[in-house]
Amino acid sequence: MKKVVHIITGLGNGGAENMLYKLVTNMNPNLYDITVISLRDKGIIGKKLEEKNIKVIDLNINNLKSVIKSIKKAKQICKSAEVIQSWMYHADLFGFIIAKIFLKKKIIWGIRHGVLENGKDRRITIIIARINAILSRYVDEVVCCSNVSKSYHESIGYKNLRVIPNGFNITYFENNLDDGSKLKQSLCINQNKKVLISIGRWNKVKNYPNLIKAIAILSTKREDFICILVGAGLLENEELLNLIAYYRVEKYIRILGQRSDIPKILSMGDVFVLHSDIEGFSNALGEAMLSKLFCIATDVGDNEYILNDCGLLVERDNPLKLSEAIMYALNLDEKERKYYSERAKLRIEENFSIQRVSEEFCKLY
Repeated sequence: MKKVVHIITGLGNGGAENMLYKLVTNMNPNLYDITVISLRDKGIIGKKLEEKNIKVIDLNINNLKSVIKSIKKAKQICKSAEVIQSWMYHADLFGFIIAKIFLKKKIIWGIRHGVLENGKDRRITIIIARINAILSRYVDEVVCCSNVSKSYHESIGYKNLRVIPNGFNITYFENNLDDGSKLKQSLCINQNKKVLISIGRWNKVKNYPNLIKAIAILSTKREDFICILVGAGLLENEELLNLIAYYRVEKYIRILGQRSDIPKILSMGDVFVLHSDIEGFSNALGEAMLSKLFCIATDVGDNEYILNDCGLLVERDNPLKLSEAIMYALNLDEKERKYYSERAKLRIEENFSIQRVSEEFCKLY
């Protein structure tokens, strides 16, 4: 049995964290002994991992003193590991210190970011990414989740790069898709309303103003729709609420915040809207395609590669173009919508299943 230790910055409900969960829970427990180390706390995903009998250790790093203490603890945990795999810039740097400086072991880095931009990404994140670029020549493999990410990181000096895209649990979505009309009823949404779905945490790179402005433009032309916002940091978000009030679109927006029933949420949707300025490989887009929604996405990250010809791409940070794309989607008849949705689902099933992705990681191990 091969011992693999995963090191990740945190275990909240984000894209990297969910991908880690899908990967380790789809690996053969008879072949791999897996431990997950979180630099922060166990979060939502850590608890889910423990429910699957996967060992999770939280280091709760919050100052320099705790960093030194955590390095000692992580070194002890990783001592018997044959492979160390890290996720995201901070964890990559931490993992490098453990694997290469102290233990002289194999390490696989994980890059979950598309491109870095001043003003959108934190300065410390950009600094660590630049340090990692120098260190990457000593790393065994650097796995990017998207082609755009690989190209960008090569341009800033990263070495030993390859792409393994995100994977999706096809069976999970098929088994958990619910009758959308029931959820619409429970949320007191008129059954005749078209439902737009947006899934993403509150963050500059997600560009919520782009979506709200597009909704404002759309509302001058039709009223038969509502937009559902799902993601961490959205509920009781004063900046978001002020934005919605400023554009007077309160009656067209419903904020649900962070949810654990994403398949059910998606099942009541007609159109999925991804309005980000920056993406790597969007889990939300893949899940919406798997759920047979008509998908609209900004032309960033690997969105074009994922979506292919199964939906619409629009220029980033262009609310007018985004509103026009939504209008087009809402005007599709049932036959046209079904044509796109079936193709979208098939594309995910054939190219991005978690089984295929897991096999790629196992080859690296």
